[in-house]
Amino acid sequence: MKLINRTALTGALCLLLTACGSSPRLQPDFFEKNEAPKIFACRTNDMFFMDGQRYLLDRSPLAAFDGYEKIYKAPGTTIAMRPFDVVRAEKDYITFWAVCNGSLYLFDADYDRDRWNQQIQWGETPRKKEDLLAAVERATGRKFRKNRKIAGCVPDGFSAAADKAIPARWVTGTLYAKRPFKTDPNTWLKPDSLQAWMQAPFLELTFEKGKLIATEIRTTPPITFPEPPARPDALSDIPDR
Repeated sequence: MKLINRTALTGALCLLLTACGSSPRLQPDFFEKNEAPKIFACRTNDMFFMDGQRYLLDRSPLAAFDGYEKIYKAPGTTIAMRPFDVVRAEKDYITFWAVCNGSLYLFDADYDRDRWNQQIQWGETPRKKEDLLAAVERATGRKFRKNRKIAGCVPDGFSAAADKAIPARWVTGTLYAKRPFKTDPNTWLKPDSLQAWMQAPFLELTFEKGKLIATEIRTTPPITFPEPPARPDALSDIPDR
C-alpha cells in the first residue's frame, strides 16, 4: 500500500478546511411559511420586479445568508430613511430582483440610490461597483452569468443593467410583496392616501427552489387609525382661561 506524503496530506486538509470555511452559511428554513402577517411591513431596501411592476419586499432574499447586510460597507455614508417608498435601509447596498419566466433572479447590486451622488470625502476609498458585485457573489457562493432574457422582465429604466443574473434557487418558501406608496418627495404626505395604502392588500409569493409556484392575495384586516387632534375653528371652541 502506497503511503501518502505527509506534506501533501496536510495541504489537502488545509484546502478542504478553507473551502468549508469560505462557503456561504445558508439558513435552509429561512423562508419557511408560518402564519401570514396581518399587515405588510417592508424591512429591506431591495427592489423587486414582477410583471413589469416594482414591489416592496418584506425581507431581502439575501437574508437567508448569515451576515448578508455586512458584506459591503460604503465608506463614510449614513443610512437614509425613505418611508413608504423604500421603507428601511438595512444595509449599505441594494440588490435588484426580478421574476422572469416564472423564476426569481438576482440581476444587479448597487449602492443606495440616496447616496450615489454624494461626494467622496477626504481619506475615503472611491467606491467601485465591481467590488460590491464580487461581495454579493462571495456571499451567495454563485456568479453573475450572462442572461439576456432578464432585460425583458424589468422596466426600461433598469434593463441596461439586466444583462447578467444569478438564479435564486436557494429561495424555497414565502416572501411578501406590495406595490410602493407613490408620493412626490417634495410634497407633504396625505393621511388619507397613506391610510388607504396601509389598508390595501398585499401578495404572498411561494417559491420552490427559486420557481414561483403560487401567488395569493392577502387582505389587510381593518386598521383603526387614531383621530387627529381637533383644532379650534371658531372663537367658541377656544377654552376659557
